Amino acid sequence: MSGKPGKTPGTDVLQIIDNIPVSKVPVIKKVRNGSGFYIVTEKEGIYTLKKDGILFTVKKIETDDVFKFTDVQSFCEDNQANLWIGSFKNGLIKLIPGPDGEKTIVLFNKSSGFVTDNVKTVYEDLEGNIWSGNYGEGLTQINPRLFSNQTFDRNRYGNTVFAICSDNQYLWIGTGNSLLKTDRLTGKVVSFFTSDSGLLKDTVTAIYKSGEESVWVGTYKNGLYVLNPGKEKLSRYAIGSGTLENSVTTITGR
Repeated sequence: MSGKPGKTPGTDVLQIIDNIPVSKVPVIKKVRNGSGFYIVTEKEGIYTLKKDGILFTVKKIETDDVFKFTDVQSFCEDNQANLWIGSFKNGLIKLIPGPDGEKTIVLFNKSSGFVTDNVKTVYEDLEGNIWSGNYGEGLTQINPRLFSNQTFDRNRYGNTVFAICSDNQYLWIGTGNSLLKTDRLTGKVVSFFTSDSGLLKDTVTAIYKSGEESVWVGTYKNGLYVLNPGKEKLSRYAIGSGTLENSVTTITGR
């Protein structure tokens, strides 16, 4: 996350942050208590970015084990300040904070009885449950005592989960084929949104919903969609004419 000041008119560069190794950054998330940001790199670990006066300071998150973060795909801080990391090859990683700031690692992978070593996305719902969206192995709910795994019809729905979002009644799941709306209690697929619903066949990469408001859906190649309350068809918002402009990785709001 380093670079040189650009020449965009009207842009002021306040600080060049060069304390983070050159690596792909799949996730930037605000710290839950509002004190700064998490910078999650694909292969060089996790860093905190915190404001110090008018500037930012960078600190790497250390663990009490010799462990190398590789192929990191996703990240979540839960309501207990535990950090959850979805990765390829290492499965789901939980970092538990200690009293002196150190982090203890718990691994959820095939060696520990977990369903997969390849986790694409991780999500905490309104009740504090952690959900793991797996590559080719459906969806897993994690609680302290057991794993509850749910798979989908691979040909019809797709069985790789790229995005998860929940409300009081439904769990919204983005797969490599489309968008699923499932019942939170039974896991049953309530709706499957396809081209007949206004959603072109594509990988659903991001989902955002706040309260009873509209569901916003980001895709890999076809931009942004919105499903308004009471509707069964989505409306498309093309962001631009190029491929990159229409590749959505994250949606957020207030």
